Amino acid sequence: MPETEHFVARKAELARLHEMLELALTGKGQVCFVAGEAGTGKTALSEAFQAEAQTRYADLVIAGGACDAQVGDSSPYAPFHELLAALTDGVAGRAVAPKVKKENSARVLKTMRLIAEALAKFGPDLVGVFIPGTPFIGKMADFLIDQAGLRDKLKKRISAKEAAHPLLVSGSLSQDQIIEQFVNLLRDLAARMPLLIVLDDLHWADTASIDLVFRLIRRLADSRLFILCALRPHDLRSSPGDAPHPLEKVINEARRLRGDIWLDLTEVSERTGRDFIDALIDAEPNHIGRVFRHNLFAHTEGHPLFTVELLRDFRDRGILVLDQDEAWTLAGPVDWSAIPARVEGVVASRLSGLTKELRDVLDIAAAEGQEFTAELIARVESREGRDIVRHLSGQLQNPLQLVRGLDTRRLGAQRLSRYRFGHQLVQKYLYDELDAVQRSYLHEAVGFALEALYGAEASSIAPQLARHFELAGFPDKARFYLAQAADQAAAEYANDAAIDFFGRSLALTPASAISDRIALLSGRERVYNVLGQRELQRSDLDALQELAVGPEQARLRTELLIRRASMALEMSDFGAAIDAATAAESVAADDGDRAAAEARVKAMLIRARAHFQRGEADASRTDIEAALALSRAADLSFHYGMALEQQGVLRWSVGDFTGAKAILEEALGLYREAGDLRAESSALNNLGIVTMDQRDFARAGQYYEQGRAIVVRTGQRVSEGYLLMNEGNAGYDAGDYGLARRCAELALEIAVDSSERQLQALSLGNLAETLAEVGDYKAARGQAERALALATKIGFRRGMCAWRNLLSWILLSMGDAPGGLAHAEAGIALASEPALRPRLGGLRMRQARALTALGRHAEAMAAAEAARALASELGSPALAVQADAARAEAMLARGEAGDGAMALRLCLAEAELLDHADAGGVPIEYPLWTSLVMIQAMVAAGDTRAPDAARAAVDALKARAARITDLAMRRGFVDDVPEHSAIQRLHAALSAKSA
Repeated sequence: MPETEHFVARKAELARLHEMLELALTGKGQVCFVAGEAGTGKTALSEAFQAEAQTRYADLVIAGGACDAQVGDSSPYAPFHELLAALTDGVAGRAVAPKVKKENSARVLKTMRLIAEALAKFGPDLVGVFIPGTPFIGKMADFLIDQAGLRDKLKKRISAKEAAHPLLVSGSLSQDQIIEQFVNLLRDLAARMPLLIVLDDLHWADTASIDLVFRLIRRLADSRLFILCALRPHDLRSSPGDAPHPLEKVINEARRLRGDIWLDLTEVSERTGRDFIDALIDAEPNHIGRVFRHNLFAHTEGHPLFTVELLRDFRDRGILVLDQDEAWTLAGPVDWSAIPARVEGVVASRLSGLTKELRDVLDIAAAEGQEFTAELIARVESREGRDIVRHLSGQLQNPLQLVRGLDTRRLGAQRLSRYRFGHQLVQKYLYDELDAVQRSYLHEAVGFALEALYGAEASSIAPQLARHFELAGFPDKARFYLAQAADQAAAEYANDAAIDFFGRSLALTPASAISDRIALLSGRERVYNVLGQRELQRSDLDALQELAVGPEQARLRTELLIRRASMALEMSDFGAAIDAATAAESVAADDGDRAAAEARVKAMLIRARAHFQRGEADASRTDIEAALALSRAADLSFHYGMALEQQGVLRWSVGDFTGAKAILEEALGLYREAGDLRAESSALNNLGIVTMDQRDFARAGQYYEQGRAIVVRTGQRVSEGYLLMNEGNAGYDAGDYGLARRCAELALEIAVDSSERQLQALSLGNLAETLAEVGDYKAARGQAERALALATKIGFRRGMCAWRNLLSWILLSMGDAPGGLAHAEAGIALASEPALRPRLGGLRMRQARALTALGRHAEAMAAAEAARALASELGSPALAVQADAARAEAMLARGEAGDGAMALRLCLAEAELLDHADAGGVPIEYPLWTSLVMIQAMVAAGDTRAPDAARAAVDALKARAARITDLAMRRGFVDDVPEHSAIQRLHAALSAKSA
């Protein structure tokens, strides 16, 4: 029988993988989940596929990583650490087939310049977090030297990461953002060279890795990337009442997006088990007949691991022997009842013949984990490393195949020879055989041996050391390494793992260790803030408050007030944000130093934002001016820029677009001097909004493009959502409703993923407005009501006004005048503050139209006149035209003598404005119902220009429709909007009459 597993009976599955790879190489990225229980041949299929793919495609690069049952969430991003290490040092990961490692490493080295450039541009925060920063800079020196500034920028980032974490830092990147950098890195690499990513044992993946896989799958569409994932379905199944495994969401979403991505080898084995047995036996010369094969199938059902191990057991026990023809044959009758029913029994049988010396070696290895280190075993056993290597690479690897060698690495002068158990069940069996006392002793020995081996680099394996010392009963050492592991996980934005480490370390930290508890609670509070888990965040802030006593904790007390204010602002609890910010400012004022000035500015700006969101423009302005004065006096240039940006937004909100643009450009310059890309992207986003309102669509597009490039590069997922939303606004204003809808849907997806409620509300509102513009009022109403409900829940008054206005329009278009009036008047009641005054004009205009539809003509004209007065006050010609049209509509509906001529005079200005173009050459757009009212006024006044006006309106309708690339949306715009169909009917009637 074969000494090793043969790759048999898997031709169809192998062909399927090659089809998917070929699609990926054309730019249609693919993912495949190879599923099967232990021993069904997942590894054999993956390794055969990798070997053939490497032979077929000379430029294909393979990278991979494996998850570990012994580690799980305690080692966040484990397979991706391994993957990135493979791409930056050429040492292939565990999931990469042994046969392809040498050639693959050579290909990686050839493309190292591309990898270095991609990391510097798209994944700068991964350096120093996922891979050691300083060694990477040294290794990549030749590749980065001609990239102006990249090496220096990376050094700055690495230095910042290596520095101590500042207390309660509020501006750290989120897990979502670091995932986005990893995704962008892999997408860029795939654009330069085809990539095959292999992820093994994904059922053991930590939650951070699962989130990363999820994002990768959603961004595969236009990349030359093939992701091959191996997993065991059994380990995904939940017990009754348990939450679903997080990987199930990924698999379901992948199926929804990409169709047939599931390759179940367990099902294949059940269907073709007898074929597998025949192919395996016939891989070598044999005289084995039908009866033996039938009985073998009856006992194993063709399960590859059971089959292979059972045949090996028969050979080892002399049941199968080589005859004189060098063919395998039965030595005598087979006692099937003596064959173990479970694979653990097979493992036990194979281990039973080991000497005590070899069994001790394996017991130590099992305590270390699925992967283990020969030098560690040697240190525990007080033996020479080469003696242990001789055992591992000798009998234990061949012929027993209990372990296999991985690689040899250097840690300074220390050699580390890495091995892996041939199957996880071997390691599990060995570990389970140890009693509690043996495990404790072995974990103690392994922990101290690892410390000695890694020396000054011990922090790089903090999660492993923490686990060993916890299980060995060394609480002080365990909490020390747990704290390190927590900080590392937080730096990697592996939030679930960070929370676990912080909690375990806190549980082991005595109440008397106050400074340690403050550091741990502060770190966990930051993570809860990123996750938006407000109750847990508040609990940690309360715990910190109890520790913030005495004069030495004054800084902490101030920071806690600022954190409470920031948390309240994020929760849209604007009153609480104002109170906490005021208290923080008061406490910080007593110190009088630079740090106190910085804290006061932060507090002022939080309070200013809260006032702004509540529509309290004067209070917001007062805080902004105070922050500007203090930051200028204290020479806090970056904070001065933050205050300027808020001042610019405030100016924009009251219609001072020119002033807002000048202020925002000044803030942008300060951010660029400070080198803060996140702040720079925020300023560019706001500049895009302002210039779009100035009708300069070309310039707005440039701002958005610059901002988008930054947020994609730095992984600012939420900021990307806001930029997408604003790009959609520009598309909407330009009449490209297909683009507007796509941008709103993408922004909404980001908002939901990141639990960003204000962005979610804004995206829903934009989507509703776009749907209403093309006559899909039912869908628009649903989205607008969701936006309004969310805005109401978080107290977002500007949004509440906007979506009351929108719902009034939608309901009026659906013929529900009472509903339209109710929303308009509810919005008017909200829009009392100066910052919300621009919203009031539109609401008054909607009110006028609803009153007209209800026959309350005098009230309608009064509402229209109020809207017209606001238009003059705000300098808004768009509102002026619509207010005049609303008043004319009420006059026409009243039907009294002379109203037609008066209405016509009100509408004449609209004809002139339609011919006006701004400096950017883009015609000012108004709803076509204003043209409809003007034509109706002409008809009522007997004006002979009515047919020409109707023809011009139809031409304008067609021109606007031509900009809509989505055919269904174009049809809706032309046929389903009541005013648009009315214009076409009126034009047809006037044309027939004139004919």
